Amino acid sequence: MTKAELVEKIKVKAGLESKLHAEKLLAACIDSLQETLSGGESVVLTGFGTFKVAERAAR
Repeated sequence: MTKAELVEKIKVKAGLESKLHAEKLLAACIDSLQETLSGGESVVLTGFGTFKVAERAAR
């Protein structure tokens, strides 16, 4: 699924009037995830999954 396809699905499922609103909603969600992860915290979305930063060895 591309970002454009995801935006369209958000628009339809949330009953939004425009793609612009759906794009702003998606951007706000992604920004919030990034801020939380950058702060060293994990993000738990019950029924979906957990996002957390993991240390990996350099290649």
